[in-house]
Parts: sequence; C-alpha cells; structure tokens
Amino acid sequence: MGCNSSAAVRKSTADPRREECRLEILENIQDNDNIVQENNRMLCMIDRQIASCKSSRELNRLKKLKSKLIRENQEVTVHSDVLKQYSVVASEKSNMSQNVLSN
Repeated sequence: MGCNSSAAVRKSTADPRREECRLEILENIQDNDNIVQENNRMLCMIDRQIASCKSSRELNRLKKLKSKLIRENQEVTVHSDVLKQYSVVASEKSNMSQNVLSN
C-alpha cells in the first residue's frame, strides 16, 4: 500500500493541471465548432442572397464575404484538428506517466 499511496499522491498533484489543460483544449475545440456552425449559417444566407442578387457590385461583395467565411472555416478546422491531435498525444503521455507512477 505504501508504494501505491505514494503514487496516488504524485498522481493527485499532477492531475488538476492536466485536467485544466484538457478542459481548456476541449473548450477551444467547442468554440471552434461553434464558429464553423455560425459561418455555415451565414454562408447559407449569403447563397440565398447571391441567388436573388441583381446588382453586380452587391454580388461581388457577397462573393468576397463568402470566400472570407470559407477561408475562416478552413483555418478554424485546421486549428481544431491540431488541438485534437495535441489532446490525444497529451492523454497518451499522461497515461504513460501514470503507468510509470503506479509501477
């Protein structure tokens, strides 16, 4: 029990920071997902406006806005993918260190 309790103490002191980082990563991923969803709603509205647009000036403005939103979606998606990969690597490292501590 002595070895296990020692490992448990070390584990409990490290976990709060890891958990806080993990939660922050998940929150950032969720924020990014929300941005993409909102941009997709705006893209649908823009497509409807483009379909009924009479002015070439307005049409160009809408197309530029659409391109900007698509680009932002791509950047946010890449950022989320990186965060997800980081989260997996951090989780694997945490599991490995917990295994070392418990042995």
